Formats: sequence, structure tokens, C-alpha cells
Amino acid sequence: MWTNHEYEHFSPPLLLNVNTIYSKIWNVKYRYLTENILFPTEITQYEPYVIREVLHNCIAHQDYGLNSRINVIEKPEELIFTNVGNFIPKTIETVIEQDAPQEYYRNQFLANAMVNLNMIDTIGSGIKKMFLLQMQRYFPLPDYDLSQPEKVKVKITGKIWTLQISEAISRVGGPRVYKKLITAVSSCMASLAYT
Repeated sequence: MWTNHEYEHFSPPLLLNVNTIYSKIWNVKYRYLTENILFPTEITQYEPYVIREVLHNCIAHQDYGLNSRINVIEKPEELIFTNVGNFIPKTIETVIEQDAPQEYYRNQFLANAMVNLNMIDTIGSGIKKMFLLQMQRYFPLPDYDLSQPEKVKVKITGKIWTLQISEAISRVGGPRVYKKLITAVSSCMASLAYT
């Protein structure tokens, strides 16, 4: 793991190091104002469940045969998680639309152990819940970069979108509209990049 203020290497068993890794992340308080509210809303910069879900997915789905490490990189307003191995569902849209668990796990024994320790679930809802939590907090959705065939990169942004975008996203809500939401948000962010 590397952060802007320190770095540290962790060795197996990674399951025992998850809490230590989490404690190294600088999860400061974040305040923002929404319309019609006199006092700011105060939350942590990163939702603990989101960090937990991404980190546990990195451990559970890493292709350990490729002899690579899992990276957690902390920047001032984002966390970047990487692990090696292809993204089994192929696309994030598949995960969101599927509404069912994966039929195949790369590391079945490890996945079973993590389920027994309540670290992951097998109903396929973790990524959807991450998207929902980020939306509810008015924060950007998790950004999955699957452009490299044997690597998964997830960026979690720890700052609010512009209030207009955030409020529009919160009004949409609901798991049935995630695909449309991802498409709409991607288009909106692309158009904002040009203005």
C-alpha cells in the first residue's frame, strides 16, 4: 500500500491485514451544504463499506498465479485499488444488470473462507451497494478501469460532485436504473470535460 504520506507492504495472510490496511487510510471528515438546509452534512471522506468491498474483492478475485501484488494507492481526493486477473463478469454493466451471484470464482476456497468470515457475500450485491452508497453521499460512482486484460483498477473518489449533478443522481436512485445512470453520468462527465 502506498499513500501520499507513507507506504507499507503487507504479506499473506492478507485476510488478517485488512483492518490494518483500513486504519492507514486517511479518512477525514467532509462537510457539504445542500439546498434548503441551514447546517452542513458531515460524513467521512470515504464510506467504510466501499473501502471494505473493494479491498475484499481485490483479495478474493486476485489471480495469485500471476505473482503480483494488490495495490492500494491513496491520493488527496481518491483511493485507487488494483489487482491482477481479468474481471470475471467482463463489464461492470453485467454485474449491475445480472442481479445474481457469479457462477464462477477464481479462488473458490478463499472466497468460501471470506464468506464464512462475513468479509464478502455470494449474492452479488456488493458492487451495487457501493454504487448506491456513493450516490446517496453525492459522491462520484466507483470508476472501474478494465482496459488492461489482466488487471482490475477501481478508483473511489473522496469528494462531492458539483451539487447539480449530485442532486440529479440522487433523484434517479434505485438499482433498476444503474445501467442508464452509468451511461448518463459518463456522458455528462464527458461533456463537462469539454466545457
